[in-house]
Order: sequence, then structure tokens, then C-alpha cells
Amino acid sequence: MSKAKVLLFYQDPSFAEFVSVHIEANFPLEVLCVNIPDKFHGYISDPSVKFCMTDHDIRTGGGRLFYLANKNGKKRPFFFLCTSEEDDTDKSLAFFFKDSKKHHAVFLHSLDEDLTSLFGKNYKEIVYAKENIEALKDKEISNLIRVRIHHILKLEKVNGDVYVKLPSGKYIKMFNSGDEVRKDTVQNMLEKGVKFLYQAREDYQEIADKVMENLKSKLSEKSLSTGEKIKLQLASVKQVQDTVKNMGINDSAIELTDEIVNSVQDVLKDSKNIWKLVSNLLKNKSYFFTRTSIQNYLLGGLVQEMGWDSHATLKKLVYASVFCDFGFTDNQKHLAEILVCESDEFRKLASIEKEIIKGHPRRAVELLKSKGGFLTDEISIIEQHHEKPDGSGFPRGIDFKHIPPMSAAFILTYDFTQTLMETSNVPDKNICIRVLDSLGSDYSKVNFEKPFHAFKTALKL
Repeated sequence: MSKAKVLLFYQDPSFAEFVSVHIEANFPLEVLCVNIPDKFHGYISDPSVKFCMTDHDIRTGGGRLFYLANKNGKKRPFFFLCTSEEDDTDKSLAFFFKDSKKHHAVFLHSLDEDLTSLFGKNYKEIVYAKENIEALKDKEISNLIRVRIHHILKLEKVNGDVYVKLPSGKYIKMFNSGDEVRKDTVQNMLEKGVKFLYQAREDYQEIADKVMENLKSKLSEKSLSTGEKIKLQLASVKQVQDTVKNMGINDSAIELTDEIVNSVQDVLKDSKNIWKLVSNLLKNKSYFFTRTSIQNYLLGGLVQEMGWDSHATLKKLVYASVFCDFGFTDNQKHLAEILVCESDEFRKLASIEKEIIKGHPRRAVELLKSKGGFLTDEISIIEQHHEKPDGSGFPRGIDFKHIPPMSAAFILTYDFTQTLMETSNVPDKNICIRVLDSLGSDYSKVNFEKPFHAFKTALKL
């Protein structure tokens, strides 16, 4: 049986690449990419093509021809790329939405979410017939979430079916729900370089909750050494970030983050040398969760010097540190490393990726607000964490006169940490001074002035 297909008629190669990777990674679909009309005419009558999509203007030229070829043929759901929020309300596009309720517009700034929503909504009805047993199995596989193999290794019994992904891309069942975990088998796979196994979304949630409850319990132990606390903080930050990217924010993630705040505060009380803590953390360099932990200690030292030394203030800043890049999906981590739109790294990106970067602070805020329980300060810091003192940041482009002091402290720490991690694994203080100087004099003006001097004092620079 042939795989269901999406016929994509494109003009921007980066758009085609992004759409192909996203769809094929999340759905058992094949994307056929064509860029001249003669080619799409060859596929338009193929019964395995279930969707049509384009970034051409469907009112003129090749885009219009592609749209009419589908309308006069199989009348598949048709998705087209809007260049702005206004396009889908343009009266000249009324025909498109009138022709079928299954036609939709998608937007650059939310393309990954739009694709997931549209294909998730339409795929079951169009591709999965009840008698199609093979496709039903594919549908079950599309619901799988990757689970770190270490978590499975710690279990006595699995709470749901567990799968392993073969190099071919196929999945085979390793354990049935309720099976005892064969430790030697799992350990052997780990030694061969397998890092993840797969479970259904609902079963993953149960494992994630147990892991987070266990970490929370360990973090709260009073007899831990500073080194043990730091290792548990790293593991906890990583688990929270993994879980929220797969499942969204839940009570277990919030409770574990609260315990991370408590643990960071305990370490700060016991250690007067922030520099030493940062140097040790840089030895465990694994971008996302290490950066977050370094930020937590730098923020802790800064608030002490600022006279903001309260649990409530530290909590706001640590929450922002843990959740600020929640707007990125797991396969977009490389985008989170880009700080400024004027950088060569940003200029080299596809237009789609640029829109994702610019939109991720507000996307994170929307997701956090939908959960509830986050304070206004935390939300503001997260929304503003890519603003710059000179006004060149995003999403609003505000400058040092309009960025509040707490957000200024976070931005300074965030940008310093990322630049430091790109500079050296185990830097000396001279490197730190150069990193701080490289940020520019605007980081020490107006609302940034006090955080800047407190930051230097905390690091004894």
C-alpha cells in the first residue's frame, strides 16, 4: 500500500524544505515537492495525493493554475501560505474559502503550529479509513513521544507499550504494557548508542510525572552536598524542559520548578563564590539546560547585590530562565542560540526560521498564559528577554528607557551567559570581562546601570 502524499507546489526552496521536514517528521505522509507547473500536472491525478499546498499566490499565475487543477480534479484540502495576517480576510480570496471548508491559510510566524493543527485535524478523516489496518498502526505511531532510555531503565515494569525506532525509520514494539523491564536488554541498547525509546503520549505523561516527583523529592533532601544539588538541578531543569516541550506545562513541572528555586537559593546561601559555580557548570556543557542553570546562579548573585534578595524575586527570575524558550519546539534548539537579528547567523536563516525566532517570546507567553498561575513579572520578563538596550531587539524593539529593571537584569544575564558559552568551556575572569565588554556600553545605561554593576560585583570582576 502506497503512503499518502502531500503535493507541494513551491517557489521558495526554504519553505519547501521546512514543510517537508515538519510534515514527514510528524505524520506518516510523503511530501512531493514540485516547482514548475508541468510537474504538478503529472501528480495531480495520483490517488495517493491527499493534500495540496503552495506558497504561490493562488489568484494569479502558476498558483492559480495549481489551485484550479485541484478544484477541477480530486478537490483535496488545499493549504496556501499567507504573507501577512491580513491575507486571509482579503476579499479577493473569498472564492478560496467558499469552495471548501477544508481549505485553509497558513502563516510564516506560526507555520509549525498551523501545519500540526491542520494535518492533525484533516488526516484522520481523509487518510484513515476504518478498514485500513496498516494506516491505523501508522496513526498510533504518529502519537508516540520519545522517552529517555535512562528513565525506562529505572522502571521495574512499563506502564504502557514501549517501542524502539529502527534506522529505517520503522518502529517495533520492545515491551508490552505491564511487562517487567529487561535491564540487560535496555542496557545493551544504551551501550550501542540508543538514547531514546518511544511511548504513547498518555503513557509518557505518567513516566514524566514519576520522574519529576522523584527529582523533587531528592532536591528537597537537606543532607545533599553542593555538588549533588547542582547535579540534581541540571537533571531537573532538563526534565522540566523536555516535558513541557512534549506535553505542555502541568502541575508536576511547576512543582519541580519550585523545588529548583529552593535548591538554587540553598546553594547560594552556602557558597560565596558565584564564579566557581559558573566555572563548574561550564564543564557540563549541553546547551539548553546548562545555560539555564548558569543563568540561575548569575541571577541569584545579581539579586543579592541589588538588594532584591528575596525568595519571591529569585523565583520570578528562575521561572523566566526555565521557561523563556518554551516557544521553540524540540527540533528548533539551534534557533534559540541566535541572540540578535543583525548577526550573520540570523541573516543566513530561511525567512520561515527568522519569523519563528522573532515570534517565539510571544508564543511562549501565550502558552504560559493558557496554563495560568504565572505572575505578571514572569510573563513580562519572558516576553522581553530578546529586547536589547539599544532598541534593536524583538518582539517590540523597546530600548533601555522602556525595559523594566528586572527584565534588564535578565537580558544582561541571558546575553552574557550565551556569549560566554560560545567563547569558552572553562574561561578565566579576563575572558568574562571581555565578554561583558563585548555586549556594549548600552548594557550599563539607564535601567541596565544598576544590574550591570551588581553583576560585575557578584562575579568579582
